[in-house]
Amino acid sequence: MVKLIQYKSEAEPVEDNGELIDFATIGEPDREELTFEPDEFDKEERVSSAKLAAKYIKDNTLEQGLHPSASFFHPNMWFETYEHDICDYTKSITTWHYDPSTPEEEQKELYELLTKRN
Repeated sequence: MVKLIQYKSEAEPVEDNGELIDFATIGEPDREELTFEPDEFDKEERVSSAKLAAKYIKDNTLEQGLHPSASFFHPNMWFETYEHDICDYTKSITTWHYDPSTPEEEQKELYELLTKRN
């Protein structure tokens, strides 16, 4: 079973002498715990927990793509996606972090599904 913690937040630009240097989160991010476990149909079709989680993440990836926290797998990494609003320069950010109870082999499978080249 893959368990993820999803955080959604908004960020606004931080400037120094009129130059954009970073973004700062506005308020507390929304936190949601997500559990991906195949049902009987999924099991018959050989759909793993990691495949269900990968589909959810891909379906919820924003315009700037999906970015893992590292270019190689390691336990307890995370994934981030974001989009910019051109009009007011805010940024919507969504991150997915592994819940510590997710087995390492399922974490690795999810990482491989999300980072493989098509």
